[in-house]
Amino acid sequence: MRVRKFRKEDAQKVSNIVKKNLLEINSKKYSKDTVNALINDSTPTRLIEKSKTRHYYVAIENNEILGIGGYENDDIHTFFVKPRNHGKGIGKKLMERVLKDAKKEGVKIMNSASTHYAEKFYASLGFKRIAERTVPF
Repeated sequence: MRVRKFRKEDAQKVSNIVKKNLLEINSKKYSKDTVNALINDSTPTRLIEKSKTRHYYVAIENNEILGIGGYENDDIHTFFVKPRNHGKGIGKKLMERVLKDAKKEGVKIMNSASTHYAEKFYASLGFKRIAERTVPF
């Protein structure tokens, strides 16, 4: 598996990964309206637009995109791995790339507005919960 920078032509496949996660996993803890708002915020067009200011990366194996992750300034954004590939180290590889590149830019502390489901993932990488908050969509 390798991690490379996101390209515009990745947008549809990445959008599908985000949508699949939101519908299959996040919908168990979040309202339908919230899930739909998050899906609408991760369309191919929105991902391309956001990639102009965010550093996005994709994990690829055998020409298949398995996940996406990125950051902007000191905030982590859009961390999703295909549900069938959860627990296989893909998110960890993406995070290693994000943290390495952010560190090169001088970032010392990274923040993430994690979903409930992803909290354990972030904790396993050394992230600490500092607050619980609701982000309106």
